[in-house]
Order: sequence, then structure tokens, then C-alpha cells
Amino acid sequence: MQPRMRLSDRGFNVTVDNECEIIEPIAYEAENELSDRIEETPAQGLPGVLIKLRFLAGKRGIFADEYVDIFGQLAEVVAVACHQRGWHTGR
Repeated sequence: MQPRMRLSDRGFNVTVDNECEIIEPIAYEAENELSDRIEETPAQGLPGVLIKLRFLAGKRGIFADEYVDIFGQLAEVVAVACHQRGWHTGR
């Protein structure tokens, strides 16, 4: 069995003309909700810290752009610490 990820596989007629109307509002709303959840939820343990660091490393903006390399380096250190404890980190 293969997942049917494409909208056309599920009967939606998505064209270049209507993609912005259909896809973008859904994708951006989901991204914003996830960002808000990561920012507002306190980190619990090293896996939580790792999620927040990866989030910050991928974030763009005046503050984040200055520290993106540092966030990435810190995320790698935390990932190694999680791995040493036998915790799956998603990478």
C-alpha cells in the first residue's frame, strides 16, 4: 500500500491557477500553529530542548539570522546526548 499524498490522487483538481487559493492557506496555518506550539510549550528534558533548538535553527528573522549557526551547533550537541541515552531524535 502506498499513501495517497497528492491531492490529484484524492480527486482534487489543483492547477497552478488555484494552488494559491487551496494549498497556501492550509499550509501556512498549519505551520503557524506548529510554530506557536513549539514556542509556547516549555521544553521537557533534552528531547524538548532539541526540538526548540532545531526550530530556532530553521527560523528566519533578525534575531535568528544572527544565531542560526549557534543554534545548529547546540542542537547537534543535544542530539548526541540524546543518542547516548538511547533516545530517538528523528535524525
